[in-house]
Amino acid sequence: MQLVIALLLAVSALGPAPGRSGPTIGAGAVVDTVPALIRDRVGAGGGGLLAREQAQRFYAGRAYTPAWSSEEGVARDARGALALVVGAADDGLRAEDYRAADVGGTIAAMDAAVGAGARLAPARRAALDVALTDAVLSYAGHLVRGRVAPQRIHPGWALAPRGGDVVAALEAGLREGDVPSTIRRLAPSGNEYEGLREALRQYRQIERTGGWAPLPAGPTLRPGDDGAAVARLRERLAAEVPVAATNSPDVYSSELAEAVRLFQRTRGLAEDAAIGPATRAQLNVPVGRRIEQIALAMERARWIPDGLGSRYIRVDIPAFELRVMEAGEPVLEMRVIGGRPDWRTPVFSGRMTSVALSPYWNIPTSIVTDEILPAVRRDPAYLTRNEIRVVSGSGAAERIVDASGIDWSRFDPARSAYRLRQDPGPRNPLGAVKFLFPNRYNVYLHDTPNRELFAQAERAFSHGCMRVERPLELAEYVLGSQGWSREAIAEGMAAGVERVVALERPIPVHVVYQTAWIDSAGRMEFRKDLYGHDAALGAALQGTATFAADRLSGDCTSSEG
Repeated sequence: MQLVIALLLAVSALGPAPGRSGPTIGAGAVVDTVPALIRDRVGAGGGGLLAREQAQRFYAGRAYTPAWSSEEGVARDARGALALVVGAADDGLRAEDYRAADVGGTIAAMDAAVGAGARLAPARRAALDVALTDAVLSYAGHLVRGRVAPQRIHPGWALAPRGGDVVAALEAGLREGDVPSTIRRLAPSGNEYEGLREALRQYRQIERTGGWAPLPAGPTLRPGDDGAAVARLRERLAAEVPVAATNSPDVYSSELAEAVRLFQRTRGLAEDAAIGPATRAQLNVPVGRRIEQIALAMERARWIPDGLGSRYIRVDIPAFELRVMEAGEPVLEMRVIGGRPDWRTPVFSGRMTSVALSPYWNIPTSIVTDEILPAVRRDPAYLTRNEIRVVSGSGAAERIVDASGIDWSRFDPARSAYRLRQDPGPRNPLGAVKFLFPNRYNVYLHDTPNRELFAQAERAFSHGCMRVERPLELAEYVLGSQGWSREAIAEGMAAGVERVVALERPIPVHVVYQTAWIDSAGRMEFRKDLYGHDAALGAALQGTATFAADRLSGDCTSSEG
């Protein structure tokens, strides 16, 4: 299909034969008939338009006069606009969604008619005009906001859509004689999107040249090894990362080890230079899957406003990373632990409003049911040993209930007026501090006593909340502007009595999900589709049924931290 469109464009670019003035059409027929036909096509009675509302506004502003042809034939702007839509694949979009082949065929037929000295029928001119306008406006709308509404995949998505007036951009392009430039400016700004666009081009080129061959199963390869398997490894790596040239391609040299470590870094793997099962699996991901990941990342980038604010916290779930951003630059970065695949950390935005030092853990009902009750029924001393109390009421009416007086064999946490709460301290899975941003999922950022889990490359261990690697540093950043010193925060974290500090300036928190991105060094990074969100978004983009990927009510952490 791409080849056919390219051929049509090549023929169309020839235009009328030299010396030919084009068809002569009665002024009354053209001036009166074409606008009337356009008005009818974009009206409520017309069918099949993808961007009807925008097309109506566009044509109403020009009294329904045609934009893409004249009495002399197809306008130069039409060819540029068609080329723009044909190139939609460069943005991970599909030219066929905008009926580019049909528009190209119409332009070619009109060019042929003009070349033969025939008149252009008003109906054909009106059809071309509306079809090309609809194609451009639809493509422009997808550049601005994406093809799929983010709420279809993430019900908690609260970011306002990106701004951009597609009609004004098209009008400006026609005035300036450069429709492609004005429409392209609607795409997300910044180096990240353009980097993804260039990466998409590069990976498609790899695919056109045959992609890469998977590495066969075999023993773990390590520096110092040699043989044909090392030569295949070297060839495979060279498709994506720089590999130093050598006269001994079958030797696992120190230079090759550095290339392997770089590859592992860009996949979130342990950087041990060993080609074990995890690294081999990532090397064997087909290039087509990488292309899909980049295209999905571009779609997600179109969901996010160009400016998220001067100061915010961003948590990337597949990367298991937190960044505090100021003026577009990270000022604090750390690892996080996210939700397990069966307890996904949701994708949403909130506002951090308070910090709890030495927090209690009000244990969620689901965890009481699934984990605490079975333990209590096996061991009546479980609650006392883990400093978990039975609480009724709240505020001034709150009181501690004697756990020994409760029949735990009949206890139903969903119906009971009692709740279970763990005291602050070393057994508390929230650790010494939690960072609250009210949300429908009941998830937040918090400390953890299980520090060893941060050494894992893939850190999906929680019930949805996000555990932070350096909680004291994050608390110092959040509370420092309110006069809290590092020492005072540490003292509060160790006090054993909960203290909640309200933030004078709430901080936006954005929890995002990207399995492909450009890192600060300009390298392409990929991660596993941990929660299946890529599959859901891919299905939605294909027009098949999708699902709400995030739980509407989540529970934090677990009784095991």
